[in-house]
Amino acid sequence: MSDAFSELQHANLPAEPERPRLPDDLIPLLTASGRTTTLAVYSGRTLVVQLVRYFGCLPRQEYLRELDRRKAELEAMGAVAVAVGSSADYQARQLRESGIAMPLLLDPDGACATGSGSPI
Repeated sequence: MSDAFSELQHANLPAEPERPRLPDDLIPLLTASGRTTTLAVYSGRTLVVQLVRYFGCLPRQEYLRELDRRKAELEAMGAVAVAVGSSADYQARQLRESGIAMPLLLDPDGACATGSGSPI
């Protein structure tokens, strides 16, 4: 079995297709406290970006809580979860106050969603 595994490791497999990339250093985002940032601060790490229309959406809040609870699992894989929502900073602050520790970023112009091809 090790010979077959060795052959597979050295097989001429096609290269992985390049992943689509957001222009993460070009899209200005805001923290819930109003500080300007970009996704480039997470450079070198795999990002799990949850795009949300409204941080106030109750089903989405529960999903964000679940994603936040899995922070250690994501970090073990070299990933970080980030939520990007509309300009409702008070909703992001309420989520933060309720215990969600993951980055909650605001995209008032919708540029992140538009750049990803998301319909939100």
